[in-house]
Amino acid sequence: MMIEEEIRSIPGVVGAAMIEDESRAQAELEVFISRGVDPRDIRQAIEGILTTHGRMQSMGRISVHELSREESKPEIHLTGEARPSIRHVSVASSSTDATASLAHVNLVWEGYESEGTGTARRTSHGLRLVAATTLESIQAFVGRKGLFSLDSASLVEVMERQVVMVIVSTGRSTYDLSVGAALVREAPIYDAAVRATLDAVNRRLAILASNDDRE
Repeated sequence: MMIEEEIRSIPGVVGAAMIEDESRAQAELEVFISRGVDPRDIRQAIEGILTTHGRMQSMGRISVHELSREESKPEIHLTGEARPSIRHVSVASSSTDATASLAHVNLVWEGYESEGTGTARRTSHGLRLVAATTLESIQAFVGRKGLFSLDSASLVEVMERQVVMVIVSTGRSTYDLSVGAALVREAPIYDAAVRATLDAVNRRLAILASNDDRE
């Protein structure tokens, strides 16, 4: 998209993606910038581009996230065309602490595999533990921890169906939150926690991977 390319050409911008609704009447813009760049200057430049293309009024939200180029560059070659998928998930009692659970989450992305492990106090479903472990596995693909942090993971009921909802912090501001959701299927509930976590971060992962492919 021409607008995205112009935004990416702004000095200090690492990646950008515009997400439009089905009618193309409203859109959201996600922009990553290098550390040390003034986000106010970036936002002003973005607004100028949007105004030139007549898209300023239809832009519902513009999110600018500070992220250094080193942080955004994966150590493995990814295109962003596919999304991470689940290879294996397990939750078991810790062998050293009877009150704790141990989680393993294995993901596959474009032929590469990663594993996250985590332990926490045992709960009824272990949703928060599994979601946090999923984030660890995800961040292994992009070569840096701390890109995402878990805000919450919960089991809710929607239209008589069980749904796992996960909220992930995707930036350095407490307002940079992303929500993911997944229906609980016949598989264990913690499987839905992995899928909900992936749903929350897939958009930003695609931006990071595709940006690396261009460089």
